[in-house]
Amino acid sequence: MTFKQLFPTFTLAIALLGAYAPAQAARNAFRPTIQALNIMTISPTDKKASTTEKALVRSIYKRTPQLPSIIDIEGNSYVYQTGIAPIVKQAKYIYLMSRGYAKRKKIAGPDKDDHFIRKGGCVIHTRDRIAQNVVHLNKNAVAVTFDYKDEYVNFGQKRDISCLSYTYEAIRKANPTAHIIIVSECLGAKTALELAARNSLEKTTIVLESPFFRGSELFEMMQNYNRFASPWILKWGMRFLKHYDAKQDDLPDRLQNIKPHVHIFACHRNGDPLLNDDYFHTHMNTITDHLSCNNVTCYRFNDTQELHSSTFRFKGSQQAVNAFYKKRGLPYCKALAN
Repeated sequence: MTFKQLFPTFTLAIALLGAYAPAQAARNAFRPTIQALNIMTISPTDKKASTTEKALVRSIYKRTPQLPSIIDIEGNSYVYQTGIAPIVKQAKYIYLMSRGYAKRKKIAGPDKDDHFIRKGGCVIHTRDRIAQNVVHLNKNAVAVTFDYKDEYVNFGQKRDISCLSYTYEAIRKANPTAHIIIVSECLGAKTALELAARNSLEKTTIVLESPFFRGSELFEMMQNYNRFASPWILKWGMRFLKHYDAKQDDLPDRLQNIKPHVHIFACHRNGDPLLNDDYFHTHMNTITDHLSCNNVTCYRFNDTQELHSSTFRFKGSQQAVNAFYKKRGLPYCKALAN
């Protein structure tokens, strides 16, 4: 086997070691804050764009965020403000953006969303879901977005849960009566389910895009992303990475703890190389059986052009989620919900 063939396995091993490297004391010392998570409030504005999304993300990545900033999304202007802005207190609907994980600096165009980065990915995730008709902002609806701490992959366990929980509670404290819509993807979707399995979540709806349910299931499927990611290497990584706790990797066993008043929409691309079709079917059936068909909507479709996630780039997915919103009296796009 040549070095070129071995290189993907080599880089994976380095990534695993890099994820292992942070000291246990530093991990335990983490406490979520508005600054640490890059929490921002997004709302529509009549003012013209003052910067570009790329410039905003770069400023966040360099730890010099230029906020407030106004950027253009599909011909409309939106202002990004620091933290939980005062406008949150008056909103009837609040979207809470729970992004996925991918450690890249690339910033793609509006028609792509395979580009998350360590810092500022929350800006892009929000942009995409606005452009893809999943998030509808108006005088009664705003969005709050944040970055997970991606220095190492936590697989939606303790540290990731603390990030989402902190942001959710900050919103709820600012506005106890608003309806919160958690728009989540991949790792962020798994974390959203963890939050729901641990808390009552009154007046909350969850939108799941390509969710995974166990870290072990995700690792099992990683071989489809990289044929050199051998089962031995993945098993080794799961055993020795201290940020992964097998005892906490039991979300499917706790899905029945989700309260019956929570409504859930789940979107899945059949053949997704990181989310096994059978796992998705089995775990979502558990949720549906517990919450009833009236509370849960699953939309599945076939597509081989994308690797993972990016499900809301397709009109069928947008139609399904907007029909779900309409049925539950949430903001929706009339053209897509009919």
